[in-house]
Amino acid sequence: VDPSAAAGAVTLRAPELRAGGGDGGEEPLVRHWQLRLFGSEDGIDPTAVLSWPLPIQVATFAPDAPATVRVVELSHESATLEWCETMATAGAPVLWYEAAVFEWAEKTDASELGAACWTESTTELGCRAYPLQPSCFYVARVRCANRAGVGPWSSISAPFLTLPPLPAAPAPPRVESRRSTGVQVTWSFDMDEGAEPVTGYSAQIQPEILPVAGPLAQSEEGASLVEGSPVEPYVQTLEGLARNACISGLRANSRYFFRVRAHNVSGPGPWSGASEAVCTIPGPPHPPSSPTAVQLAADAVQLAWGYPVNNGGSCISGYTLRAVPAAAGMLSGVELTVDGAQASPAWLRGLRGNTWYSFSVAARNSMGFGGHSQPALIKTAAIAPAAPSVPRLAAGTAAEAPQLAWEPVVQDGGDAVKRWIIVATPPLPHPAVTMSLDVVPGAPPGAVLPPLLGAMEYTLTISAENCAGLSPPSKALVMVTLATVPITPLAPPRLCKEGRHAAMASPTALALRWDPPALDGGRRVVGYEVLVVGAAQFEQGAGEGADPGLRQERILADTSCMAVVGNLQPATAYCFAVRAQNERGWSGCSKWSGPIRTDPPPPGVPSSPRPIDRTARSAAVAWEPPVCLGPLLEYEVWCGLSLASEHRASPSAAGAAAAGAVLPGAGRRHRTQREALRITGLMPNSPYVFRVRARNGSGWSQWSPPSDAWSTSDVYSADDIRSAVLRRFGGTVGSAFRAFDRNGDGAVSLEEFIAAFEDARMTASIPVDQRVELFQAADELNAGKLGYREFTQCFTRYKATPGLMRQLMPELNSSGRQELLETISGHRRSTSGPYDQRVARSVERLTTPRPRMSRAQSERRLQPHHLIRIEEEKGSQTSASFPYHHRRDWSVDDCSELMSERSFQSAEVSVATARSGRRSTSSPPAAATSAPQAPPP
Repeated sequence: VDPSAAAGAVTLRAPELRAGGGDGGEEPLVRHWQLRLFGSEDGIDPTAVLSWPLPIQVATFAPDAPATVRVVELSHESATLEWCETMATAGAPVLWYEAAVFEWAEKTDASELGAACWTESTTELGCRAYPLQPSCFYVARVRCANRAGVGPWSSISAPFLTLPPLPAAPAPPRVESRRSTGVQVTWSFDMDEGAEPVTGYSAQIQPEILPVAGPLAQSEEGASLVEGSPVEPYVQTLEGLARNACISGLRANSRYFFRVRAHNVSGPGPWSGASEAVCTIPGPPHPPSSPTAVQLAADAVQLAWGYPVNNGGSCISGYTLRAVPAAAGMLSGVELTVDGAQASPAWLRGLRGNTWYSFSVAARNSMGFGGHSQPALIKTAAIAPAAPSVPRLAAGTAAEAPQLAWEPVVQDGGDAVKRWIIVATPPLPHPAVTMSLDVVPGAPPGAVLPPLLGAMEYTLTISAENCAGLSPPSKALVMVTLATVPITPLAPPRLCKEGRHAAMASPTALALRWDPPALDGGRRVVGYEVLVVGAAQFEQGAGEGADPGLRQERILADTSCMAVVGNLQPATAYCFAVRAQNERGWSGCSKWSGPIRTDPPPPGVPSSPRPIDRTARSAAVAWEPPVCLGPLLEYEVWCGLSLASEHRASPSAAGAAAAGAVLPGAGRRHRTQREALRITGLMPNSPYVFRVRARNGSGWSQWSPPSDAWSTSDVYSADDIRSAVLRRFGGTVGSAFRAFDRNGDGAVSLEEFIAAFEDARMTASIPVDQRVELFQAADELNAGKLGYREFTQCFTRYKATPGLMRQLMPELNSSGRQELLETISGHRRSTSGPYDQRVARSVERLTTPRPRMSRAQSERRLQPHHLIRIEEEKGSQTSASFPYHHRRDWSVDDCSELMSERSFQSAEVSVATARSGRRSTSSPPAAATSAPQAPPP
């Protein structure tokens, strides 16, 4: 059962147990049962009884008859029957079905059917009645059974007529003439008088051997026969009703047997006897299948082809492969003869790379060569190009951008060069620099190398690449680069979040780090320079260029790539760049970083808290927010008795006390994100003082001056009474109700209600007149006693509502939701965040209004103008198409009382867990001395 549902319904089937405890035998079925509902934490093990036993009597009887039987398929000797499953099984499953078929005559009643000519029992919803007589009328009926007995017969089906008998078998066929691919056969057929007319004939062809490659044998005509394995016969439909036909599609020089059969409306009849074995005339083989390329090489192609469909009556002895250039007159053709029936695949060599050829193949047997196959157009593979010429320097040998040039390759290997591979190899352990350059059609070969190391000797080689592969490298060019300034750092500076530099960060200083340049230009980097500019000035264009002329932080001979930039303004955004220096000079300036903001200073001192409300056990205070440059994260409120409000100085030096860093004394502390807070758990008629401090991203402010001493009252609020009662009597409403109901009659009288508050362990001393007022407020019917429902509405803030009513929930702003969260959590802190995330999501869902439309409106699709109309009508108005009234201003008490009206049971469980901090398991209700009463659902 879904735990989030307030009510539910389940369907149970009573087990079929015997009185003796087993599941078989002749013992009667157990018919009397009791149903009881239990609570469970995990859905498996029961923990608490929730209802009294409910007696149930199970009635079991024989099932009703299934629906009428219908015939789905007929033949001359059988009928396939189907029926529907019976619905009335009395809770006991059907064990088997019994179907019966009866002979039927015209004007025969169901009571005059007589004995069944066929019966069968089955567990399926259908069966096949076999055997039946052809051309006869039948009817069928069915019944079923369960453990209680056998049910009645169903009504008879509609009469059905079996098909007429099959035709008789013709005489064995005779072969009149033969060819290499077919024979002419004739047969005789005598039709019985009154039989159904023949609608056609079909022939069965039984090959005696399968003509495949193998040892040779001699036929009676002296031709070559191929020994093979027997194959399954196949059927060929003959055209027309004549008793002679030409059977085609046969293999040359192969032995066959033939049979024929006749067809009528009932289907094909039996096969005739087999004819005498007949051998077709031998012939040349048919063309093989078109060749395909298995592998391609520069001067050869490996071809594969299929065995001929017809080998002409003798085994294949070889093949001839032919390759003809596609471009006429360019090259001569190539032919190759291979021996053997299984010569595929075979290599055809002597071709030219990167050339189109037309390939074909022909088979050969003892009768000669057959025709060539369909030609296949295949292109041979290309070869790698020759090595390029020696590269030369097109400009100076500066390391920043050496330029190379070379001549195009003369021999491209049958495929155009697609890219150049340039390799610059310095001495070890420096890695080689490889550059891939695509060929630009029509442009002379050349390239600008990537930045190289300064003062370094490089060996340059060039290779050409096409689809066939890479050419050999060219002859080497030796080049020595000059020393240069460091390469410009790629990444801009970023915040340093760890190490000694990060510890030096403050609202007026930022710790930065950056990556060293990838190349130092052949000389060691001796220092860095950090450029600083305000983010506002940078957006106006002051940051363009390497040196914007603004204040710079310069750090020399520092290889840690970290620095602390000071003398900055708090809560101000800056942009940073960096450049490196070696003995050759300064590198270029890196990219400017995004805006990096310094931390704001701690907030100012809030105003002294002022009391705004009080009860016997709680007090509400408010204060003015302090001056703060950044967003405030939270407040911390201190509350202590007036006697404990003596402040003590910080244990640090006297300078901290002189600066106002005074800590509050012993007391209680609560945290909140609002400028107001209600503190609970106070002592009645006791003086208290309050102090507050604020926190932002930079830390806590100083404590505010203490407020004036303010005493709690002796009047208990409804929340105080609820908390005291639930804390004293087990933490749940059920346990409190049992404690108040002292005589166990299921109701709490006024005397019991007043006497329950006299318990010695009650932490709250509630005046008698306030107890009476609380009882009268809960007794809405003026019955003089409270039932469990009235008691629950009195001592819980979440009222029960009718199961089918769902009103529109009130909408709260962010401040109202924050106040509700703090009220639910009791101002406790959790390790995962300020408040439990599940409770926060539940409060947000429950305080967000969801429009509800009537059934008639929901049954039709909303059009765009309907949506616009709903949006326009939101607010404080009510319309016929949107019959709900939006309320914008709700108090926390109103929202708490209506929270459960959305029937979010999971949210209510989360809220109850967050408020109480523990869960308790209630015991089953005690039986009263008088008439027992079941607990409420």
